[in-house]
Amino acid sequence: MEGCIVSPFVIYILGIVNSLLFTSVVIAAVGLIFYFVCLVEEEIDTAKKTFKITVIALIISVFTPTKGTIIGMVVAKNVTYENAAKGTEVAKQSIDYLFDKIQKINNKED
Repeated sequence: MEGCIVSPFVIYILGIVNSLLFTSVVIAAVGLIFYFVCLVEEEIDTAKKTFKITVIALIISVFTPTKGTIIGMVVAKNVTYENAAKGTEVAKQSIDYLFDKIQKINNKED
């Protein structure tokens, strides 16, 4: 897959990251409620298990980057000084080429 700027896997992750974040937040919220219910009902073993699941869901929701963050990471990886210099050189060459063509057209009209 030489020549790809963005991996197809990154494109896939961009499509599911918001769902993953939403799901982990919902699981954490429901888990927290269920944890307090278990404490009130004095079901300590179930409360411990629920607390572990809630903490895992919270960790996932906190450390999963958003879609915007992933896009920023891909851009930061691919935009380098070398690539910017190449882009500048191509832009200069294109402008010079256009001016040459414009001058040729103007000279033919005179």
